[in-house]
Amino acid sequence: MDIIPLDKMKSLAKEASRDKNYFKPAEKPENIRREDYSTFCSKCRNCVDVCPSRANVFLERNNKKYTLHQDALCNECGNCSHFCILGHISYKEKFTVFRTEEDLFNSTNDGFYQEGDNSTIRWKNLIYIGREEDLIGIPEEIRDLINCVKIRR
Repeated sequence: MDIIPLDKMKSLAKEASRDKNYFKPAEKPENIRREDYSTFCSKCRNCVDVCPSRANVFLERNNKKYTLHQDALCNECGNCSHFCILGHISYKEKFTVFRTEEDLFNSTNDGFYQEGDNSTIRWKNLIYIGREEDLIGIPEEIRDLINCVKIRR
């Protein structure tokens, strides 16, 4: 068994923390309020990179960037929240796509389930059900994200 001196370990750790491949430097705001960042935060993409289940995905559409959470893939391990520079609990706070309508109703996450042209959407504790053109009160960025997911399916 090789024994590595403590000074050598500290030196290696310091060197690794400066390597852009191992560390994404960012200042974490001292007073983070939930309303200070978007449901679609894509600032660092750490939650996408560290998810062992690949439940968080990065999407880009019409020059807008989104990070979407996929409920069915998530095991709620917490990696995403541990590495978030803004203090998100991604598996609870990111806009979520659900595999079934039952999954949407069993969750508290804002998100949607889609079957054909009909969507069931939870947004700000309200449920909207219907075709896209009938969903009054849904922000344009939500509609855009849902369309982005439709195209990818």
